[in-house]
Amino acid sequence: MSKINIGLLGAGHLGKIHLKCIREIEDFNLIGFFDPNEENSKAVEEEFQLKRFTSIDQLIDASDAVDIVTPTINHYECADSALKAYKH
Repeated sequence: MSKINIGLLGAGHLGKIHLKCIREIEDFNLIGFFDPNEENSKAVEEEFQLKRFTSIDQLIDASDAVDIVTPTINHYECADSALKAYKH
């Protein structure tokens, strides 16, 4: 069985917790993350040695599934983009 390529949308406080949890799941291949906050993105990229995508669409295109850990107000937009790209 092949691993599911998963990307993370939102790498704030809760996003970092999700990153750690995803890495522990053997069926997932964490491909990277997107966060619009430049300072936070650089810190997460360094701390987790993880690819930082520069747009939501780039991350979605590279993923089989996405974990949405953005502020609630952005959930619909992120989910809509993922669904329109036929991603889980």
